[in-house]
Amino acid sequence: MISKARYELDNKWLQLQVQDRDKSTDEGKFAALAHRLEDVSANLGDSYTVSVERERAGDSDRRDLYRGLLQQALLQYAETVLALDEMASVMARVRGFEPDFDSPMARPELGISHTVKTPDANRVTTFGADVSMLKQKNDSTNQSLSLLNLELSGKAEKGHWQIKRGRLIGSGAPHEAVLSLGNVAFEKYDLVVDFVLLQRDSQRFADLIFSLPVVQRPVCLRNTKKNETIIGFWGNTGLGDPTTSRTFSTSVPMQVTHRLVIRVRGESNVELMFNDKLVKSLTALPNVKKSQDGSNELKVILSPAAKVIFDKIDVVNQSQ
Repeated sequence: MISKARYELDNKWLQLQVQDRDKSTDEGKFAALAHRLEDVSANLGDSYTVSVERERAGDSDRRDLYRGLLQQALLQYAETVLALDEMASVMARVRGFEPDFDSPMARPELGISHTVKTPDANRVTTFGADVSMLKQKNDSTNQSLSLLNLELSGKAEKGHWQIKRGRLIGSGAPHEAVLSLGNVAFEKYDLVVDFVLLQRDSQRFADLIFSLPVVQRPVCLRNTKKNETIIGFWGNTGLGDPTTSRTFSTSVPMQVTHRLVIRVRGESNVELMFNDKLVKSLTALPNVKKSQDGSNELKVILSPAAKVIFDKIDVVNQSQ
Protein backbone atom coordinates (compact mmCIF):
# COMPACT_ATOMS: atom_id res chain seq x y z
CA MET A 1 0.00 0.00 0.00
CA ILE A 2 2.81 2.44 0.90
CA SER A 3 4.72 1.62 -2.30
CA LYS A 4 1.60 2.11 -4.41
CA ALA A 5 0.89 5.48 -2.78
CA ARG A 6 4.46 6.69 -3.31
CA TYR A 7 4.45 5.76 -6.97
CA GLU A 8 1.07 7.40 -7.46
CA LEU A 9 2.61 10.54 -5.91
CA ASP A 10 5.60 10.27 -8.27
CA ASN A 11 3.28 9.86 -11.25
CA LYS A 12 1.16 12.88 -10.35
CA TRP A 13 4.17 15.10 -9.70
CA LEU A 14 5.74 13.96 -12.96
CA GLN A 15 2.56 14.84 -14.87
CA LEU A 16 2.38 18.21 -13.12
CA GLN A 17 6.11 18.77 -13.81
CA VAL A 18 6.95 19.16 -10.14
CA GLN A 19 10.73 19.10 -9.60
CA ASP A 20 11.49 16.90 -6.60
CA ARG A 21 15.09 15.78 -7.12
CA ASP A 22 16.66 18.77 -5.36
CA LYS A 23 16.65 17.74 -1.70
CA SER A 24 17.08 21.36 -0.59
CA THR A 25 13.56 22.24 -1.81
CA ASP A 26 10.32 21.49 0.03
CA GLU A 27 9.25 19.11 -2.73
CA GLY A 28 12.58 17.30 -2.60
CA LYS A 29 12.37 16.91 1.17
CA PHE A 30 8.80 15.61 0.92
CA ALA A 31 9.80 13.09 -1.79
CA ALA A 32 12.75 11.91 0.33
CA LEU A 33 10.47 11.40 3.33
CA ALA A 34 7.99 9.48 1.19
CA HIS A 35 10.80 7.21 0.00
CA ARG A 36 11.96 6.72 3.60
CA LEU A 37 8.42 5.80 4.66
CA GLU A 38 8.34 3.13 1.94
CA ASP A 39 11.68 1.69 3.11
CA VAL A 40 10.64 1.70 6.78
CA SER A 41 7.30 0.03 6.01
CA ALA A 42 9.12 -2.73 4.12
CA ASN A 43 11.48 -3.25 7.07
CA LEU A 44 8.47 -3.29 9.38
CA GLY A 45 6.78 -6.06 7.42
CA ASP A 46 9.94 -8.13 7.02
CA SER A 47 10.86 -7.84 10.72
CA TYR A 48 7.39 -8.95 11.78
CA THR A 49 7.36 -11.89 9.37
CA VAL A 50 10.79 -13.17 10.40
CA SER A 51 10.10 -12.73 14.13
CA VAL A 52 6.94 -14.86 13.80
CA GLU A 53 8.82 -17.50 11.79
CA ARG A 54 11.60 -17.66 14.42
CA GLU A 55 9.00 -17.90 17.20
CA ARG A 56 7.43 -20.92 15.50
CA ALA A 57 10.87 -22.46 14.95
CA GLY A 58 11.78 -22.05 18.64
CA ASP A 59 14.70 -19.77 17.81
CA SER A 60 14.39 -17.30 20.70
CA ASP A 61 17.62 -15.41 19.97
CA ARG A 62 16.71 -14.44 16.41
CA ARG A 63 13.08 -13.92 17.45
CA ASP A 64 14.18 -11.33 20.00
CA LEU A 65 16.56 -9.75 17.49
CA TYR A 66 13.81 -9.22 14.94
CA ARG A 67 11.35 -8.08 17.58
CA GLY A 68 13.88 -5.37 18.48
CA LEU A 69 14.16 -4.43 14.80
CA LEU A 70 10.36 -4.38 14.62
CA GLN A 71 10.12 -1.96 17.54
CA GLN A 72 12.79 0.26 15.97
CA ALA A 73 10.93 0.24 12.64
CA LEU A 74 7.68 1.20 14.38
CA LEU A 75 9.34 4.25 15.95
CA GLN A 76 10.91 5.21 12.62
CA TYR A 77 7.53 4.82 10.91
CA ALA A 78 5.83 7.13 13.41
CA GLU A 79 8.65 9.70 13.17
CA THR A 80 8.48 9.69 9.36
CA VAL A 81 4.69 10.08 9.28
CA LEU A 82 4.92 13.06 11.64
CA ALA A 83 7.71 14.58 9.51
CA LEU A 84 5.61 14.14 6.37
CA ASP A 85 2.66 15.82 8.05
CA GLU A 86 4.84 18.74 9.16
CA MET A 87 6.40 19.06 5.69
CA ALA A 88 2.96 19.05 4.04
CA SER A 89 1.84 21.84 6.39
CA VAL A 90 4.94 23.88 5.55
CA MET A 91 4.34 23.46 1.81
CA ALA A 92 0.71 24.48 2.22
CA ARG A 93 1.61 27.62 4.20
CA VAL A 94 4.27 28.67 1.69
CA ARG A 95 1.74 28.44 -1.13
CA GLY A 96 -1.06 30.10 0.81
CA PHE A 97 -3.33 27.07 0.89
CA GLU A 98 -5.98 26.88 3.58
CA PRO A 99 -7.60 23.56 4.52
CA ASP A 100 -11.27 23.35 3.56
CA PHE A 101 -13.07 20.86 5.80
CA ASP A 102 -16.54 21.71 4.50
CA SER A 103 -16.27 20.88 0.79
CA PRO A 104 -16.01 17.28 -0.48
CA MET A 105 -12.73 16.26 -2.12
CA ALA A 106 -12.74 16.10 -5.92
CA ARG A 107 -10.22 13.93 -7.67
CA PRO A 108 -8.46 15.92 -10.44
CA GLU A 109 -7.93 14.60 -13.95
CA LEU A 110 -4.19 14.53 -14.46
CA GLY A 111 -4.04 13.46 -18.09
CA ILE A 112 -2.87 10.30 -19.79
CA SER A 113 -0.71 7.81 -17.93
CA HIS A 114 2.22 6.12 -19.65
CA THR A 115 1.47 2.81 -17.91
CA VAL A 116 1.03 -0.09 -20.34
CA LYS A 117 -1.43 -2.76 -19.27
CA THR A 118 -2.22 -5.85 -21.32
CA PRO A 119 -5.32 -7.68 -20.04
CA ASP A 120 -4.65 -10.94 -21.89
CA ALA A 121 -1.74 -12.92 -23.28
CA ASN A 122 -2.80 -12.53 -26.92
CA ARG A 123 -2.68 -8.74 -26.93
CA VAL A 124 0.61 -6.99 -27.60
CA THR A 125 0.97 -3.29 -26.80
CA THR A 126 3.80 -1.21 -28.22
CA PHE A 127 5.27 1.65 -26.22
CA GLY A 128 4.87 5.11 -27.70
CA ALA A 129 7.85 7.02 -29.04
CA ASP A 130 8.40 8.89 -25.76
CA VAL A 131 8.62 5.78 -23.61
CA SER A 132 10.50 3.29 -25.78
CA MET A 133 13.02 0.82 -24.51
CA LEU A 134 16.19 0.60 -26.54
CA LYS A 135 18.59 2.68 -28.58
CA GLN A 136 21.53 1.28 -30.49
CA LYS A 137 24.78 3.21 -30.41
CA ASN A 138 27.05 2.79 -33.40
CA ASP A 139 30.67 2.92 -32.38
CA SER A 140 33.82 1.35 -33.78
CA THR A 141 34.66 -0.32 -30.48
CA ASN A 142 31.34 -0.72 -28.72
CA GLN A 143 27.66 -1.13 -29.43
CA SER A 144 25.06 -1.13 -26.70
CA LEU A 145 21.33 -1.27 -26.24
CA SER A 146 20.43 1.01 -23.34
CA LEU A 147 17.23 1.40 -21.36
CA LEU A 148 18.05 5.02 -20.58
CA ASN A 149 18.11 6.07 -24.26
CA LEU A 150 14.44 6.11 -25.09
CA GLU A 151 13.24 5.41 -28.62
CA LEU A 152 10.40 3.31 -30.05
CA SER A 153 11.27 -0.36 -29.70
CA GLY A 154 9.77 -2.11 -26.67
CA LYS A 155 6.74 -4.38 -26.52
CA ALA A 156 4.82 -5.37 -23.39
CA GLU A 157 3.33 -8.80 -23.93
CA LYS A 158 1.87 -9.36 -20.48
CA GLY A 159 1.56 -7.55 -17.17
CA HIS A 160 2.10 -3.91 -16.27
CA TRP A 161 5.14 -1.96 -17.52
CA GLN A 162 5.96 1.70 -17.08
CA ILE A 163 8.82 4.05 -17.91
CA LYS A 164 9.28 6.81 -15.36
CA ARG A 165 12.23 9.22 -15.25
CA GLY A 166 14.43 6.82 -17.17
CA ARG A 167 13.56 3.83 -14.97
CA LEU A 168 11.57 0.79 -16.05
CA ILE A 169 8.96 -0.50 -13.60
CA GLY A 170 7.46 -3.95 -14.12
CA SER A 171 4.70 -5.68 -12.17
CA GLY A 172 3.48 -9.24 -12.57
CA ALA A 173 0.28 -8.91 -10.53
CA PRO A 174 -1.91 -10.90 -10.77
CA HIS A 175 -0.20 -12.96 -13.51
CA GLU A 176 3.32 -13.03 -14.96
CA ALA A 177 4.71 -10.01 -16.81
CA VAL A 178 6.61 -10.35 -20.09
CA LEU A 179 8.50 -7.60 -21.92
CA SER A 180 10.27 -8.02 -25.27
CA LEU A 181 13.30 -5.78 -25.73
CA GLY A 182 14.04 -6.73 -29.34
CA ASN A 183 16.62 -8.86 -31.15
CA VAL A 184 20.31 -8.96 -30.31
CA ALA A 185 22.52 -9.68 -33.29
CA PHE A 186 25.79 -9.98 -31.34
CA GLU A 187 27.44 -13.40 -31.00
CA LYS A 188 29.29 -12.23 -27.88
CA TYR A 189 27.79 -9.70 -25.48
CA ASP A 190 27.40 -8.62 -21.84
CA LEU A 191 23.93 -8.16 -20.37
CA VAL A 192 24.17 -5.71 -17.46
CA VAL A 193 21.05 -5.25 -15.31
CA ASP A 194 20.67 -2.94 -12.31
CA PHE A 195 17.41 -3.60 -10.48
CA VAL A 196 15.52 -3.12 -7.23
CA LEU A 197 13.09 -5.77 -6.00
CA LEU A 198 10.01 -3.99 -4.64
CA GLN A 199 7.52 -6.77 -4.07
CA ARG A 200 7.30 -10.54 -3.74
CA ASP A 201 4.27 -12.74 -3.20
CA SER A 202 2.83 -13.43 0.25
CA GLN A 203 5.27 -16.33 0.72
CA ARG A 204 8.33 -14.23 -0.21
CA PHE A 205 8.64 -15.90 -3.63
CA ALA A 206 9.71 -14.02 -6.80
CA ASP A 207 11.26 -14.88 -10.19
CA LEU A 208 13.23 -12.50 -12.40
CA ILE A 209 13.91 -14.24 -15.73
CA PHE A 210 15.90 -13.23 -18.82
CA SER A 211 15.38 -15.10 -22.09
CA LEU A 212 18.86 -14.90 -23.61
CA PRO A 213 19.73 -14.38 -27.27
CA VAL A 214 22.43 -16.63 -28.81
CA VAL A 215 22.34 -18.98 -25.82
CA GLN A 216 18.55 -19.28 -26.26
CA ARG A 217 18.20 -20.50 -22.70
CA PRO A 218 16.60 -18.55 -19.85
CA VAL A 219 18.55 -17.35 -16.83
CA CYS A 220 16.54 -16.98 -13.63
CA LEU A 221 17.13 -15.18 -10.35
CA ARG A 222 14.70 -16.67 -7.84
CA ASN A 223 13.76 -15.77 -4.29
CA THR A 224 12.44 -19.02 -2.87
CA LYS A 225 9.78 -19.54 -0.24
CA LYS A 226 12.57 -20.79 2.06
CA ASN A 227 14.30 -17.38 1.99
CA GLU A 228 16.97 -18.67 -0.38
CA THR A 229 18.23 -17.22 -3.66
CA ILE A 230 18.91 -19.36 -6.73
CA ILE A 231 20.70 -17.95 -9.79
CA GLY A 232 21.23 -20.00 -12.93
CA PHE A 233 19.69 -21.96 -15.79
CA TRP A 234 16.86 -24.46 -15.70
CA GLY A 235 18.20 -28.01 -15.89
CA ASN A 236 16.52 -31.39 -16.23
CA THR A 237 15.91 -31.36 -12.49
CA GLY A 238 14.61 -27.80 -12.54
CA LEU A 239 16.17 -24.61 -11.24
CA GLY A 240 18.67 -25.40 -8.52
CA ASP A 241 20.70 -28.05 -10.38
CA PRO A 242 24.20 -27.47 -8.92
CA THR A 243 25.82 -28.02 -12.33
CA THR A 244 24.00 -25.06 -13.89
CA SER A 245 23.00 -22.82 -10.97
CA ARG A 246 23.99 -21.76 -7.48
CA THR A 247 21.89 -21.51 -4.31
CA PHE A 248 22.49 -18.89 -1.60
CA SER A 249 21.21 -19.26 1.96
CA THR A 250 19.71 -15.74 2.06
CA SER A 251 17.06 -14.00 -0.01
CA VAL A 252 17.75 -10.95 -2.18
CA PRO A 253 17.19 -7.87 0.02
CA MET A 254 14.35 -5.65 -1.09
CA GLN A 255 14.56 -1.88 -1.65
CA VAL A 256 18.26 -2.20 -2.54
CA THR A 257 19.88 -1.86 -5.97
CA HIS A 258 21.48 -5.10 -7.23
CA ARG A 259 23.52 -5.81 -10.35
CA LEU A 260 23.23 -8.97 -12.44
CA VAL A 261 25.79 -9.43 -15.21
CA ILE A 262 25.50 -12.20 -17.81
CA ARG A 263 28.53 -12.58 -20.07
CA VAL A 264 27.82 -14.56 -23.23
CA ARG A 265 30.78 -15.63 -25.35
CA GLY A 266 28.98 -18.02 -27.68
CA GLU A 267 26.14 -20.51 -27.46
CA SER A 268 27.60 -22.54 -24.58
CA ASN A 269 30.07 -20.18 -22.92
CA VAL A 270 28.35 -18.14 -20.22
CA GLU A 271 29.44 -16.41 -17.01
CA LEU A 272 26.96 -15.25 -14.36
CA MET A 273 27.83 -12.55 -11.82
CA PHE A 274 25.70 -11.04 -9.06
CA ASN A 275 26.71 -7.90 -7.16
CA ASP A 276 30.26 -8.15 -8.58
CA LYS A 277 30.72 -11.74 -7.40
CA LEU A 278 31.05 -14.74 -9.70
CA VAL A 279 28.08 -17.11 -9.48
CA LYS A 280 28.76 -19.60 -12.30
CA SER A 281 31.21 -19.92 -15.17
CA LEU A 282 30.07 -22.43 -17.77
CA THR A 283 31.89 -23.53 -20.91
CA ALA A 284 29.12 -26.01 -21.72
CA LEU A 285 25.44 -26.16 -20.88
CA PRO A 286 24.65 -29.84 -20.37
CA ASN A 287 21.10 -30.89 -19.56
CA VAL A 288 19.77 -27.34 -19.86
CA LYS A 289 16.39 -26.70 -21.44
CA LYS A 290 16.42 -24.59 -24.58
CA SER A 291 13.85 -21.90 -25.37
CA GLN A 292 11.16 -23.12 -27.73
CA ASP A 293 10.98 -20.16 -30.12
CA GLY A 294 14.66 -20.31 -31.09
CA SER A 295 14.83 -16.54 -31.60
CA ASN A 296 17.51 -14.02 -30.66
CA GLU A 297 14.99 -11.89 -28.81
CA LEU A 298 15.84 -10.58 -25.36
CA LYS A 299 12.88 -10.85 -22.98
CA VAL A 300 12.33 -9.95 -19.34
CA ILE A 301 9.82 -12.06 -17.39
CA LEU A 302 8.48 -11.49 -13.86
CA SER A 303 6.57 -14.07 -11.85
CA PRO A 304 3.07 -13.26 -10.54
CA ALA A 305 3.09 -10.67 -7.70
CA ALA A 306 6.72 -9.69 -8.37
CA LYS A 307 7.41 -5.97 -8.83
CA VAL A 308 10.82 -4.71 -9.96
CA ILE A 309 12.43 -1.37 -10.85
CA PHE A 310 15.15 -1.51 -13.51
CA ASP A 311 17.71 1.30 -13.49
CA LYS A 312 19.72 -0.28 -16.28
CA ILE A 313 19.30 -2.98 -18.93
CA ASP A 314 22.34 -2.74 -21.19
CA VAL A 315 23.44 -5.18 -23.86
CA VAL A 316 27.06 -4.45 -24.77
CA ASN A 317 28.60 -5.96 -27.89
CA GLN A 318 31.82 -7.88 -27.16
CA SER A 319 32.17 -9.54 -30.56
CA GLN A 320 34.94 -7.23 -31.82
